Amino acid sequence: MTEHFTMDAPQPRLLDETKQGVIGSPLDRPDGPQKVSGTAGYTADHPAAEDTAHGALVRATIARGTVRNIDRDAVIGLGGVIDVITDPRMIRNPAQGMAGAAPVQPGDVVHYHGQPIALVVAETFEAARDAAQRLSVEYETEDAAATPDGTTDIEVGDPKIAGDFEAAWASSDVKLDRTYSTPSHVSAAMEPHAAIAEWIDDRVEVRSSLQMLRFNKQELADALGIDPKRVRILSPF
Repeated sequence: MTEHFTMDAPQPRLLDETKQGVIGSPLDRPDGPQKVSGTAGYTADHPAAEDTAHGALVRATIARGTVRNIDRDAVIGLGGVIDVITDPRMIRNPAQGMAGAAPVQPGDVVHYHGQPIALVVAETFEAARDAAQRLSVEYETEDAAATPDGTTDIEVGDPKIAGDFEAAWASSDVKLDRTYSTPSHVSAAMEPHAAIAEWIDDRVEVRSSLQMLRFNKQELADALGIDPKRVRILSPF
């Protein structure tokens, strides 16, 4: 199947035509003074309720395979540990961008190194983190689906091909073939990864650092199997 896309007329410069008066104007970040002075309020700084349980994720230590056994009994006896959870409502591949709902969940199948496979719940964060690090997991490993040049051999279904690049390239009057590279960078967030959730009557209230709240609300409702109206998200600031 071949799909054709044409663009025969110039497209308007939408950013230049916006009426907000933002582009090209100097703006102060509302959170700038707090961040540079060390007074910014983050989710992890918010006082939790006295009876709050703390969770630490257990992540896969293999690149590809299947989880065969999680020795939860070995850490349940540790001081402060409440439970080891593998419920798919808690251990999920997250939704990306504006999906609104999480993708198909992997179950016991591991698709990448660091994939969440369990959640240790304890009376304190330190106890949860310690038990998560101690938890013994048995895997049936498979070869990672990658080649030396960085490409993958994973089948992704029946992709649609738009046009014929080779034919278009061969018939072009002008060709430009250049290689561009950029230096590596690390996105080092100032805020610790944390979220605080609490049931208030029949709704869940979540404090977390999220960027697209409308979609995050739908995703949390999707994970918990509840109406989005029963989800409230609060910014840490």
